[in-house]
Amino acid sequence: MQQNKRRSDKLKRLDSGLSFAERFFHPLALRRFRKRLLRFLMIAAAAAALLYVLGLGVKYALDKAYGLNLQNIEYTSRHGFIGKEAAMRILGITDSVNVATLNTRELRRKLEEDPSILSARVRAEYPRSLYVEVEERIPIVYVEMREGTDTGNRAQYFMAPDGFVFPKVPEFHENFEGVPIWYLNAGDVPELKPGIRISREKYRPIVQLVSAANAYGPTEIPRIEEIFRNKDWRIDLTLESGTTVMMQVLDIKPQIERLRLLLDNARARGRRIRSANVIPSLNPVVIYADPAESR
Repeated sequence: MQQNKRRSDKLKRLDSGLSFAERFFHPLALRRFRKRLLRFLMIAAAAAALLYVLGLGVKYALDKAYGLNLQNIEYTSRHGFIGKEAAMRILGITDSVNVATLNTRELRRKLEEDPSILSARVRAEYPRSLYVEVEERIPIVYVEMREGTDTGNRAQYFMAPDGFVFPKVPEFHENFEGVPIWYLNAGDVPELKPGIRISREKYRPIVQLVSAANAYGPTEIPRIEEIFRNKDWRIDLTLESGTTVMMQVLDIKPQIERLRLLLDNARARGRRIRSANVIPSLNPVVIYADPAESR
């Protein structure tokens, strides 16, 4: 090491005695410069190659991402009254959405947060397809507080077969405008508003009534317009024809059949029933519009 140091010191003394041009163009200086230049070029070439590879990777990722844009949206509606366009508006989806960025669980949550939708399924299929299925809530009656006829507060909503209360959407429910109105009594619900669920004890006889009546055509049993539960054990109806009917909450289906027979008999005789009590299984009480025909 001492020998190398003495040699280095000797070279420095020799260099100090030379001019700048002699030192720069000296063979040793040129050899050192070439080594440094070669090392710099090798590093630059390696960096350029790395940047090129990274650029190819970014281009591939962008091309791949662009290739995942939606090209096919398959939509199924269980009951057919919420259309594809409406469902896509709820989801906020367009064809330019990238399949890779879709959160199907979040999309399902969005659909099921809509009160008109009972359940939904959303599935993404790579590279470019989305499958959406919805089952709508079926409005079977309007619900309204009976006291609203006196107070003027006539807030009216739909009720589904499970007692769920939800608002009417004209775009979805134009075919359900003729469902009956069920007038709730004070105390049936804490507050009538969308999102509540009426108790099973209250709504179950109403659902059975609507289901039993819908099994007959309008020429057999006119459309039910109004439903009242004046007492827990009793249901009162008003038909489109103006006939009022008294029933009990049990054995609804046979009572509806008795009502059909009474209406058939009245039509055959050219009479109109003003009111009927179909609770008795034998000799139900009928009052005709013509008092002389009452029995």
